[in-house]
Amino acid sequence: MVAADLLRRIAAGTVGHPDENGFTYGLLYAQEVDRADHTRRLATHWDSGTSAS
Repeated sequence: MVAADLLRRIAAGTVGHPDENGFTYGLLYAQEVDRADHTRRLATHWDSGTSAS
């Protein structure tokens, strides 16, 4: 979640700067959070041998 935290901070830093847009950082942040959630779900199923797809 290090990347997600960095992306969140970068996006928040664009507020008040009309020449910068935090939208793309927000999309990247959402992807990182989703990837981390998916990876956690997979990890919980490793021991049981089931798929979390």
